[in-house]
Amino acid sequence: MALKALLYTVDDVRKPSVVDIIINDEVDLIINTPTMLSGAIRDGFEIRRQAIRKGIPVITNIRLADLVITSFKSSVEYGCMDLNEYRVMN
Repeated sequence: MALKALLYTVDDVRKPSVVDIIINDEVDLIINTPTMLSGAIRDGFEIRRQAIRKGIPVITNIRLADLVITSFKSSVEYGCMDLNEYRVMN
């Protein structure tokens, strides 16, 4: 899995915009940690709203983001089980 990070700020004027990137399905995960700066709350809301519309997971907590990124970089393989499979084992 390739991990590509894009960093956009509130007053970023690059094209495509962060909302365009979300709408065009160019991201798989969003880490959105808005500050209390003017416009950041509004922009953060729009980013989260578009992500929800597209079904893209959003992390809004920096500690959780750190843990998720650490797990992506880990070489440990994790498995998943259906909840019913887990119940049978216990």
